[in-house]
Amino acid sequence: MANNMSSRQACHAARYVVARVLRGLFWCLKYTVILPLATMALMALFVLWKDNTTPGQLLVQEIDFVRQTAPAGQFPVRECLPSLHDLPGAEEKICRYRAADAADYVRETDRSLMQLVTALWATLALMYVSLAVISGKYPVLPEK
Repeated sequence: MANNMSSRQACHAARYVVARVLRGLFWCLKYTVILPLATMALMALFVLWKDNTTPGQLLVQEIDFVRQTAPAGQFPVRECLPSLHDLPGAEEKICRYRAADAADYVRETDRSLMQLVTALWATLALMYVSLAVISGKYPVLPEK
């Protein structure tokens, strides 16, 4: 009988640990992935709605920019070089567009978009996690 009780207690303890781990994982998933992505989607919708812009219009604007900036068969890629001034601590970047092939254009566009999305996502995740911790909305041990 005592052996049965100890196995029950072990089972309850194991379930408790699994539940705690799952609760913590779901909390992390909610505040670091779901809420920041939902906020980013809403921000994109509001920006497009505010400017009365559609994704198709943005695509046409980009195509027109490429046609005006680069020769036929080439694509403009932004290239920034640091320019050091005589003043200490003063650094200014000089940016220009250079003509590149399609693969370089795609690579540069993907890189810049990923930097922007990653920075926004990290900022929103940090904000949501901070607000959750400050407001006490995090998984805690139940008091016994």
